[in-house]
Amino acid sequence: MYKKTILALSIILASNGSSATPFTDYYNVVEDELYPSSYKDIDQTTSYKDGVIQGMLLNSDVLIELFRSNKDARNIIIIADTINIDSPIVSDISNKSILILARKITGEHSLNFSASEDSRAMVNVISNEIDTRLSINTLNSFNQVNLESGRHYRYVKQKNQSPTIYNDEKLNINSYLTSSNKNTQFIFDQVFDMSVSIYDQVPNLSLDMLSWYSDILGKSESLLDKNINLAGLYNSIQAIKIFLEMSNNSSNYVPKLKMDVYSDSYQLILNSMSSFQDEYNQFEDHTLDIETRKDAAQLMLGHLQSALEAQQGIIDNQNKKIESYQLVIEERSEGFLKQESIVDILEKDFQSGIREYQANFVIETMFNCLSILADLSQAFIGAFTGNVGGVADSADKMASDVKETVFDVKNLKKLAENIGHIKKLSDNIAAILKMVKEQKFGADLREQMNDINLAIPELESSALNWTLTQQDISEMLGAAEALPIRGAKAYRASLDRLMTWGSAVSGTQLALIQMSARVVELELEKTAILEDLERVEALIEKIEEDESNMLEVEKYLFRSYNFFKRPLYTTQLNYNAALKYNTFKNSSVVPKLNSTYDEYNKNLVTMNQDLIDHLSSLNSYPQNYKYTFPLENEDIVKSLKESGEFTISINKNKYVSFQKNPFEYNISSFADNTLKDRDRIRVNKIGIQLVGNDLPDGYYRFQVSHSGQFQDTYLGTSYTFNTSPQYKFYSYNSVGSQNSIIEDGTINEDFGPYIFEPTLLSNWTFKLKDFESHDLSKLKDVNISLNLNSISSPWRNSNSF
Repeated sequence: MYKKTILALSIILASNGSSATPFTDYYNVVEDELYPSSYKDIDQTTSYKDGVIQGMLLNSDVLIELFRSNKDARNIIIIADTINIDSPIVSDISNKSILILARKITGEHSLNFSASEDSRAMVNVISNEIDTRLSINTLNSFNQVNLESGRHYRYVKQKNQSPTIYNDEKLNINSYLTSSNKNTQFIFDQVFDMSVSIYDQVPNLSLDMLSWYSDILGKSESLLDKNINLAGLYNSIQAIKIFLEMSNNSSNYVPKLKMDVYSDSYQLILNSMSSFQDEYNQFEDHTLDIETRKDAAQLMLGHLQSALEAQQGIIDNQNKKIESYQLVIEERSEGFLKQESIVDILEKDFQSGIREYQANFVIETMFNCLSILADLSQAFIGAFTGNVGGVADSADKMASDVKETVFDVKNLKKLAENIGHIKKLSDNIAAILKMVKEQKFGADLREQMNDINLAIPELESSALNWTLTQQDISEMLGAAEALPIRGAKAYRASLDRLMTWGSAVSGTQLALIQMSARVVELELEKTAILEDLERVEALIEKIEEDESNMLEVEKYLFRSYNFFKRPLYTTQLNYNAALKYNTFKNSSVVPKLNSTYDEYNKNLVTMNQDLIDHLSSLNSYPQNYKYTFPLENEDIVKSLKESGEFTISINKNKYVSFQKNPFEYNISSFADNTLKDRDRIRVNKIGIQLVGNDLPDGYYRFQVSHSGQFQDTYLGTSYTFNTSPQYKFYSYNSVGSQNSIIEDGTINEDFGPYIFEPTLLSNWTFKLKDFESHDLSKLKDVNISLNLNSISSPWRNSNSF
């Protein structure tokens, strides 16, 4: 017969308000004021053969007492987030089996087990980190626990035999938890709520906790198959981990605020949270009678339903944005495919030029380098059309065949790694999102979540990596061009445009991953709350019959309360990103995952005011100006005639057409240096008109779009931003030499206090509607008109004051 004792670290039904625990003291954190009071306990279960102890933090005194009081037990199970060996522990484990499951084992002292030669003994240590000494000794052997080959250390000793040591990554904990532990969910419940509760204070610790428990649960499929509650908790742990990791990487993603921030749905959630918090205070007031507390709990469920309905609006809007991003990526992938035949011709011409040059001038190392680069354009096309590994193969070949003094491959290798990680994570997230939408929450979903790799770059570092690699390659091909090697110039420009486009697609993929991760987390948490709703309603009715009912309701309501905060936290991230895009500074408000209603309300008012006043913080007030220029490029004219569209990439130094014979134009010479010394160049309107004396009269309508990725400069610093792509229109009626504008190509978007203006430095695509019905045989050129605003660098004339 089991007997259960609770080592109370605080009174279970304490009054409202947070209090310290060994865990919070050790890590110097403060738990949420509404953190369930039942979580401040150590759970210890003993029987004639087993001694089991669990807790967020276990120190030496607790463990010494465990070993002392269970001298005759055959199995000792120790489960904790953190074990702190703050005084020496020595214990005889002859004829015992020991399991230690802990994320971190630390302390200034050591834990020493000993066993007699004529006994059996087994020790399993499953841990993410050990930074103190654990040893297992016999008369003839000394073994120190280490995790050099994996996070599972296993010591097995038979009678009168030398011990056998195993060290691997076998993290399946099913057999260890189910045989002797009757409260398998205890530590996982506490860790989930604690890690989310302390995220704002110690984000690295929070993510470390979430990662460890998602690892061990993800490797314990048989345990999750048998325990539906643990399976649901694993989904929640993994989802919030992905959500937080992606949020950390989204600082330069610019949101469209009207869709998912300052909306009726958001206001409803905030109002529901306020009402929920008021009732929670009633429920947690243990001086009130049980009926009053039951009524408060019922009212909270009502507010929760309102919030769930409001949040569905945010989820729906996010899903619409995700669909638009997916379409853009598909379009860009098709664009890469269209480039394949063009690139193939340029590549073969360049390869022939390399062979011709080598026949007369033998420079083997440089020849090897150029030969690899000559294959790289097809590898970049493959990276976005199916063969992700081609760039990595080229990088490996470059590293093995070319000296570092000729070509430093580190940027190319990092780029190949990023491309692979982003593609794999994109596929993972897309599969997870599909399963969540289809309400498939079983083993297939867990497999996808367990397989996820979050080692992806932030948007700005990803764009920088593309730029650095582009510079490395351009420098080498520039040298080939100067020799001169036939085909080098055209191939260099071809590869340059592919990489410019590749950078934009990678940015779109990163933005899509971030949005999808947020939707996955919101959907899974919503599902968990809905699944438990009926059960909790029944528990509330019986709340006075059993103390465990009260504790279960308390846990559920706490998680529901935190559920309100996810979209509000996302809101703060979005506002900060919008502010940075406009001012190149972060808001004074630090986004928090855990705040009260009053804090969220106050902070959002502050950030909204920041957006309204953003221009006052700039170095100089933006000024409007207009600029029109001809493209003067035969290939753009040819592309319009053949397909009705063309794409150009504009950066600080040039714009590049995406045609067969790429054409570069130095922006600094535009209209007598119109764009020179200008920062923060933003587009209000963009127009396009066809030029040709004999063009037919009629109605010409163009769709104008950008890739969603922008470059910008301010006070000598370069920035990269990403947002959802835009599709705007410019149209006019042509009669003779006169054009009457109908749609003026307004590209900015008005969101009340916030106007989104794209920067000029992006990829721009122009598509003529129904181009087959237009006779473009007399087309000679294309004029681009821009309404811009920018900040000019101040200058002084020596003769002026």
